[in-house]
Amino acid sequence: MLSSMIFRSTFRTFRNVRIQSLYSSSFITSSELKQFTKISSVSPRLIWGTSHQLVKYYSSNTGNTPNASEFSQDDQSRETKIRRYKKIFSTLLFAGTLVAVLFGRRRKMYEKEENFKGCDRLPVDNNFRGNHKEYYRCGKDTRTGKEGCVVPVQMIKDGTLKAIKKFKVQPDDIFVASFPKCGTTWVQEIVYLIMTDLNFGKASEKVMETRFPYLEYPYPGLASVVKQPSPRFIKTHLPLEFLPDDTLSAKVIYITRNPKDTVVSYFHFSRMLAFSSYQGSFEEFSRKFKKDELPYCPFFGHVNSFVKEKDNPNLLIITYEELTRNPAEVIRKIGKFLDKPLSDSDVELLVEHTSFSRMAANPSVNYSHWDEFGIRNKGEENFMRKGKVGDWRNYFSEKSNNEFESWVKENNRTGFNFEFDV
Repeated sequence: MLSSMIFRSTFRTFRNVRIQSLYSSSFITSSELKQFTKISSVSPRLIWGTSHQLVKYYSSNTGNTPNASEFSQDDQSRETKIRRYKKIFSTLLFAGTLVAVLFGRRRKMYEKEENFKGCDRLPVDNNFRGNHKEYYRCGKDTRTGKEGCVVPVQMIKDGTLKAIKKFKVQPDDIFVASFPKCGTTWVQEIVYLIMTDLNFGKASEKVMETRFPYLEYPYPGLASVVKQPSPRFIKTHLPLEFLPDDTLSAKVIYITRNPKDTVVSYFHFSRMLAFSSYQGSFEEFSRKFKKDELPYCPFFGHVNSFVKEKDNPNLLIITYEELTRNPAEVIRKIGKFLDKPLSDSDVELLVEHTSFSRMAANPSVNYSHWDEFGIRNKGEENFMRKGKVGDWRNYFSEKSNNEFESWVKENNRTGFNFEFDV
């Protein structure tokens, strides 16, 4: 009904019996068109085509309300072809899209398979109650003696490990590397302040994660490191063979710690970190540590990967114990290594600023912001717990200590001199 009313109103407007083309400004008289045959109740037809006109027809001479339309044979043929072309085009478009989707999926599957090559899945430990439960040991090769490294599945799946190997190291990059819980944050703060000429104000403006990105972690990660201006500050917990082949063309500071205090601190960290939320006992955790079933294990494989390069002038190896015992001497050593000699007053300021009590109270380095994002289990210890050497005595029984000592002797193949007391 509505369409009929609109139709009649439109025709009353065009009493000059002319037809206007939307493709040109020309007018066509009714005599130039084939007369339409009257059929009842048919809506006007729209005719589209290449170099073709959109026509609305009206005849005032017939005395009848035009409610019918008829195509010429050419028009019908043209429309049939257009429909056929549209169908062919739609089919090709659908087929092309389908092929692209299937190819994309196949490519992702291939990339995933490539990412997991050389990686073996470890048994799931239900003592880990957080999101990080699935771990793989990658890069272990008994033929070459490579011990590999345990990493979370996501680090493999998203291609992070492979991307890091291809990361372009710059000569003025500065790496701080370590096994977890060996004093990484402590050294990061010292390095950052030395390289910024003791700009304590600048250091307090941003948290350590932003100033000194964690290379293999999802945030800030590799993308953030690439965007950093030179000199770039880079933190990593990966062993040396998992880093770019030319890593030692840059400056690398490696800090390690005696394995007894390391495993104690790592135990509390794994309980505190919401991603892992470890619920097992210390004895269970210690066994996993010795069996190389915790992230970044094996411990000695990690240490050995750097110690075997100890004569490289671009590598400085320090220990948590010597930094605790004589921080001024180690800070001077770091300054010299970075070609930034320090005055006595500079060293004194750095020793005071990076003391455990000051660091634990400093929100730019104590990771207290993790509480806001639910990264820390608030019922557990803080990120910075005690900062002591010898706390292992509160956790090892005589039997477990003897077993641990035997394990140390068996695996410390480079003979690195660890201090268990200060």
